[in-house]
Amino acid sequence: MTLKTLHRLTAWMVAIWAVLLCAPRAFAAGTLPAPGDYVVDPAGSAVAFNVTNLVVTSVDGKFHTFSGHVAIGDSLATAHVEATVDVQSIDTGSNRRDEHLRSGDFLGAAQFPRMMFTSTSLWGTPESFGMKGNLTIKGVTKEVVFAGRIVDTGLIVAEAKIDRTDFGITSGPSIKNEVRLRLQIKLAKASP
Repeated sequence: MTLKTLHRLTAWMVAIWAVLLCAPRAFAAGTLPAPGDYVVDPAGSAVAFNVTNLVVTSVDGKFHTFSGHVAIGDSLATAHVEATVDVQSIDTGSNRRDEHLRSGDFLGAAQFPRMMFTSTSLWGTPESFGMKGNLTIKGVTKEVVFAGRIVDTGLIVAEAKIDRTDFGITSGPSIKNEVRLRLQIKLAKASP
């Protein structure tokens, strides 16, 4: 066997290996997980938000503690989502700002320790779906709509925009009312 033939054979084997390695990931993208009960895996998930302060400064934040349950049927329309976020776990990178956000001026974490979401309907396809549901913040429940997609089996990204004043969060005149919510949710099979 010549060196040239060996190089061709090696290149061919590397190409096949690369296709086989990537094939399961490509196949899984945009597909609905198998029917069943799932929980949110915190290790692969994120609950984040963004708001504009003083018109030009963008503040990003996240919550470290959250949980969720997702029931998936034979289609997206039969799925149901319930989630809870611990308000005390807010993190914007500034302890002083976080303490202010936990106070009664904003989220009122002592009186309202949890934010909750319960879906009422889902539609579309795994590559582009909508999810309507009831979001409760500071004891006020409002309907919100998330736009999302499944980027890999069990990994979901979704976004929504809310008006913070709808939830009784009216302090901070320099803060814009619109808050952008961003979710990255990794699902894990629920224990039987």
